[in-house]
Amino acid sequence: MSKAEETQETQETQETQENLYPDDVYIEDRGCKKRIVYIIASELFDFSIAANGSFDNVNRVAYTWLQSCNDTTYAAKIYRNYLAQDDSRQSKLRIGTIALRYDLTGLAFSIYEPLLQANPQDPDAVRGMVDFYRRTNDFERGVEVLDRLEVFPTIVFRFDTRIPVEG
Repeated sequence: MSKAEETQETQETQETQENLYPDDVYIEDRGCKKRIVYIIASELFDFSIAANGSFDNVNRVAYTWLQSCNDTTYAAKIYRNYLAQDDSRQSKLRIGTIALRYDLTGLAFSIYEPLLQANPQDPDAVRGMVDFYRRTNDFERGVEVLDRLEVFPTIVFRFDTRIPVEG
């Protein structure tokens, strides 16, 4: 086989592989195209969660998903599905904390806001909402949440980790 035939065959193989999936399932990664079929992956993860719906498995699936891609909607969806089955206060607080850690701010807000409205003096809800506002750089609203407290909690909030240096 000549060099020209090898080159042509290589190009045909690449074109065939690239046309296997629509463009929206490819992502660019440092100049190389990686095929990530999110639909199939999410179906496999859904199967895993259906087989084992424990919090640990749901959390493992969400973490794996977030490590694989920048799409946070699927991770938020599986946490919401878990909360639909177990809407206990403990589960809400646990998922709210994880949601803030994984930058699922919409999910965190949907958890902490109702808890805070139900009990404006709830220290866990206050902590969650203040952390939410800190992560979204809405410091004024975080201070407003703290100002509504009748008794200041014994928890420490750090709104800004930068310490000004004079000199």
